[in-house]
Amino acid sequence: MKLSNIILTIFAILFIIYVFGIAAEIRFRGEERAMFVNHTGQQLQDGCTSNFRKDIPLPTFKILKIKKISEVGRITFSVNARNTFSVFAENKIELPDLEYHVSGDTLIIDRMYKQGLCNEFRIELGDSNTQIIADTMTINLSSKLDSIKTIDVKGSHTSFNLQSTNPNLIAIDTLRVDLTNNSSINSHSTVSVQHMAGGVHNNSRIELWNSQVESANVKIGKQSGITIDAKHYSNPDSSVQLIYQKTKP
Repeated sequence: MKLSNIILTIFAILFIIYVFGIAAEIRFRGEERAMFVNHTGQQLQDGCTSNFRKDIPLPTFKILKIKKISEVGRITFSVNARNTFSVFAENKIELPDLEYHVSGDTLIIDRMYKQGLCNEFRIELGDSNTQIIADTMTINLSSKLDSIKTIDVKGSHTSFNLQSTNPNLIAIDTLRVDLTNNSSINSHSTVSVQHMAGGVHNNSRIELWNSQVESANVKIGKQSGITIDAKHYSNPDSSVQLIYQKTKP
């Protein structure tokens, strides 16, 4: 065989190997990409979308404790105990990781590695009785349901923003709040609450502007207040504690 033919044969073999290698690499990356990409895009905040997400399964818990996490993430509470924590990024390499531990019935989120997108933290509420304890955070509470049995929040230096992705009326059987140190829970959606209980202290507030509350027993501490259906009740006196009380007619 001539030298030129040998060289051509070698080049042909190498080219075939290269083509198969590229095909294999594309197939591998495609399968890997499918694990992380939501092709419809995930709307996180106004003007912010991400195609890359990672769902981290969480163990069963009754109490969630979380502190000083501002990176984007979303916890979904599931009635069938398939709770998940979702994180988002511009690409797979930048996806944050989560560190947590469990103590009894309490899931404690310690920290996230790497920053996510949009500086939003969201909890999607399901039909469960989970208590949320937060410190120095802003948390958006959302639900796709038109009724929720219980929302139970406790916060220090924390804002809870109650939102709804369901156009129907949000009906809450029981809303329990324990807010202190410039904390708040607020909603501008139409909310119907059967019973509200708890307390607001030290410059904290409940703001349910378009709400209907059937019954309530809420302590109002110093420099704190409650707004329900555009009616405001406040306590400017640090030496006394007021109680907002309402009974069903």
